[in-house]
Amino acid sequence: ASKDDTGKVKKFLKRFDLKQNNVSYLIDESGMGMREFGTLRLPETYVFNADLSLVKKFVGPQDWNNDFFFRNFNYLVQK
Repeated sequence: ASKDDTGKVKKFLKRFDLKQNNVSYLIDESGMGMREFGTLRLPETYVFNADLSLVKKFVGPQDWNNDFFFRNFNYLVQK
């Protein structure tokens, strides 16, 4: 999250029942994370595997409720 309120981020995670043991987030107040990841525009979503290797980077807003997207996302996290 870039310049987002920590409380709002936690509310988002709770809304989608995303548990802390499988979701990590960064509050990037300084913009350092954006520079490190090469972020050009927000939002961006990064999917990492259990070894913390980057599996996929999604640029722009995503339709998280779309069945096609959900199946592809599940495929990615099983790699």
